[in-house]
This record gives sequence, structure tokens and C-alpha cells, in this order.
Amino acid sequence: IELVIKEDEGDVESVKKNYNQLISYSPIFLMGPIFSALSYAARVLVEAKRFGMLGISVPSKTFFENASLSLSMSSTSSSTFDTVYPYLRVAGATTAVSIIENTLSFVETLQGIRSKLIENDIILQSYSTFYPKVVNNTIDSDTKFRIQKTIANYTKSNPDVLFIVAFPALRTYILEYMREIDWAPKAIIVVAGSLDELQGDLFMYVLGVSQDGIVNPEYPPDRWYGSYTDFQKKFNSTIVLLTIITALAPVFLTEAIVESDSLDQTTVFSKLLSMQFNTFVGNFQWLGDRSNVRLNMVLQNIAGEIKVIGPARAAKVEMVYPFVRWSERKFIQRFGSPAEYVILIITCI
Repeated sequence: IELVIKEDEGDVESVKKNYNQLISYSPIFLMGPIFSALSYAARVLVEAKRFGMLGISVPSKTFFENASLSLSMSSTSSSTFDTVYPYLRVAGATTAVSIIENTLSFVETLQGIRSKLIENDIILQSYSTFYPKVVNNTIDSDTKFRIQKTIANYTKSNPDVLFIVAFPALRTYILEYMREIDWAPKAIIVVAGSLDELQGDLFMYVLGVSQDGIVNPEYPPDRWYGSYTDFQKKFNSTIVLLTIITALAPVFLTEAIVESDSLDQTTVFSKLLSMQFNTFVGNFQWLGDRSNVRLNMVLQNIAGEIKVIGPARAAKVEMVYPFVRWSERKFIQRFGSPAEYVILIITCI
């Protein structure tokens, strides 16, 4: 099998030109591009020629609705929080509220939250949407004022769960204001693009999930994990994660070809639909509607360490519930190595 690679150049017109050239080779399958806008451009060509495709960063499960041989590498926005609902139900949560940043993807996420809460007997009391103006990672004063009024209302209704579906600037301000007034529900759940976004006192005991998957902090440190951390130091971590997910496409495709013992597109596609792939950025599996039902990992910052809470087969500890408010915490200074503990003890003596 020959792997033919073309540079998409982050440009729609380049994608169209290069995909037309790739299609002329009559490939078994097409893979990529990495971003939604580019995937949309490729979709038109792929559907017209009826070729198979593994795409990435797809905002909706309807993306490949008419493409009989195509699959999305990303889970749908509406399924972002699917792993966490059972944990909330078992913990006894019965009410929830949500703060949403007004983007197409996040609004779709809200639709998923509403339907899944009903399935798990949790009432969504209210939700608020915001479209902040962000300068130097700081949101505008009008949005801050509206956030304060919204949280003031939440303190009166006292919900069990708060979903924060927003980019870092808005998400950070919400938590900073909650810390300032020392109020929190029993669980706070945020969309996080990387492990770094859950670090620090502000995010301690906050639960984090990701729309596009997130690296398992407790995955064995093999070559995959090493590659991820090396790249993370040089590039934007979210972009690196999407790159790695895209790079898994030929791995999945190769396994499907081997398992099906065929190079026929329809046969390989059917095999892909029946397989599940376990990776350090999550578990991949597809349904008949071609949506990825990967169960996103649920992570929680517990006493400064990022731990996997779910899914159950990947969990190392139980979820901390209810949320420990900032004023109730006792802080312990952590040291980097056993030798430093020894030095500290000797110093104390």
C-alpha cells in the first residue's frame, strides 16, 4: 500500500486542488484534513466521487450524512460530556445550570447537555449564552457584569452542577469570580483543550472533558506519549492533539485492511464500523450514522494532580464530590523528589 501525502496549506482552494489529484489515483481511502473548514471543502469532492474518507475536527454528526463511506475522527460536539453524566447521577446530582460561549460548536454542545441530562434524571434549571470581546486574553467589562449577575442568580437557585462550555478567557473569569465570592456548586465541569488548562489552584477539583479528546496523563510513557509532550513544548497543544488524532487514521485504516483481508472500500469501511481502537487520546468507535462514539476521558484536578475519573476502565480514582470550595482547602507544599523531603526533614530536626 502506498501512502500519498499532499499539503493542504491551511487553504480551501489548495485542499480542492490536492484532493482532486488524490482522487485521480483511485485510492482505497482518503484521510484528513485537520480542520473543519478544510474538511467541508474536501467533503464535496469525496461525496461526488463516492470515495471513503476519515476526516477530523467535524463539528456535527450530520457532516458525513450523505457520504456512505466516510467517518469522522472527532466525536460530535453534542456528545462531549457523555462520559460524565452517569457519575453525576450516581453522586446524587439532580439539578444543573450552564454557561455557554456563543459559538456554533458550543451551542450544539448545549443541545447534547439538555437531552442527556433528561436521560439521567437531572434537571437543567437554566442556561446563559455569552459572546465576549477578548483582548489580551481578557474579556470586556460588559460581559464581566453579565457573568456576575448570572452567578448571583445561581447562588440563589443553588444547582448541583455547573457546565462551563467556553474558551479559556471566559472560562477563567467565571472561575475567578466564583473564587472571589467563594461560591461553587457541587460539581464544576469545563471543556478543556489540554491538560495544561486544568492546572493550578483555580481549577483544583474542577472536572474537565474535551470535544476532540485529551491525552491520558496516566498512559504508559511510551513513544506516543513522549512524542506528544515533546511537540507540546513547541506548538499549541490543541493543534498537536488534532495532529496526532489525524495521524491515527492510517493506523486504524491499516488494521481494518488487515482484519478484513481486503482492499475493497466497502469491505474496509464495514470493518471500520465494527472495530474499536484504544489509544492514549481516547477510545474510537463508530455508529451506523458515522459519528464517533469515543468516550471522552473525564479528568479532575485533585490536590494539584490531574487524575482520570472516567470512563471506568481508564479510571484510577473516584470523583471528588462535592466540590471543595477555595476557602475550605488546606494547602500542602509539594516537593519534587524524595531527596527534597529528606532535606526538609533534616532541616526541621
